[in-house]
Amino acid sequence: YSTWRHFPGSFNVLSYLGVPISSHNEIIAFLNLDSTQPGFFTETHVARAAALAQQIAIAINNAQLYEKLERHAQELEQRVIRRTAKLRESEERYRTIVEGQADLVIRYSPEGQITFANEALCNYVGRPLDELIGSSLTGFMFPNDHSRLNKYLNDLDSYPSTFERELRTVDHLGKAHWHHWATNIIRNEEGTPIELQGVGRDITTRRELEGHLKKTLEHQMHISEMRSRFLSMAAHDLRNPLSVIKLSTEILQRYSAQIS
Repeated sequence: YSTWRHFPGSFNVLSYLGVPISSHNEIIAFLNLDSTQPGFFTETHVARAAALAQQIAIAINNAQLYEKLERHAQELEQRVIRRTAKLRESEERYRTIVEGQADLVIRYSPEGQITFANEALCNYVGRPLDELIGSSLTGFMFPNDHSRLNKYLNDLDSYPSTFERELRTVDHLGKAHWHHWATNIIRNEEGTPIELQGVGRDITTRRELEGHLKKTLEHQMHISEMRSRFLSMAAHDLRNPLSVIKLSTEILQRYSAQIS
């Protein structure tokens, strides 16, 4: 051909076949075939080269897709690692706060089975955490308060997400204590209670003072009532003699002349 351009090493190329390699309607490469024999390539060669170019395009697409997926997987893995580190940090901070306070912290299922307890509660009941996990909440509750506990566990749907109550508990020595419990109900997306967390603060001293004050007030009211009764009786006794004296004085005044 008059327009044929010769390149170094291409003097023996006497026939050529080129097929574009396309991806997403865009040419990304060419499949180049040459021969030293003039007119070597036929329509059959063209069809086969086109089929090969299509397979190469699919392979390239798959390789690029795999590379993208690999990068995406690595990014997700890094995100998971960072997120896990943050969760562990938050969990450690939460555990430090929970374990560091003197209040009793407990988590339990709606059926009353313990799922977590802080160190203060473990020391209070004298049992390790692994023994408390799965045990019943009534295990350290005062027997007379079991019915109150079971009543609210059976009626959780009517309770708000946060509520407070006062219940008695029993320590490892068998001594009863009053605790003020602030309880949070953890619900799922449907609003069904799935777990509860309670923080109990010992209010035994306050309850004892309230009981003592109540007895003192009742005693003072009794004394006041007795004083009122006494004064009423005394006033009645005093009024009667005065009435007699008054009547006698009136009689003396009326009949003083006759008596004289």
